[in-house]
Amino acid sequence: MSAEAYLAEAGAALQKLNLDKIQQGARLLTDSVAGGGSIFAFGASHAFMVVEEMVYRAGGLMLVNPIYPHGMN
Repeated sequence: MSAEAYLAEAGAALQKLNLDKIQQGARLLTDSVAGGGSIFAFGASHAFMVVEEMVYRAGGLMLVNPIYPHGMN
């Protein structure tokens, strides 16, 4: 696949994103944190990479609590 074809496919995929739903989810998270709550995140197998991004790459947000199921990641 050429770079041009890849970028065209990536652009088409991005156009399908529902930004309203993403913003709604972000509001739920920020409202929880602002109200003194925490965020608990879970993912099995490769889905756990999203949790790792939230916990490790984001600088170890103390409000994000990863759920580590034994043998699942």
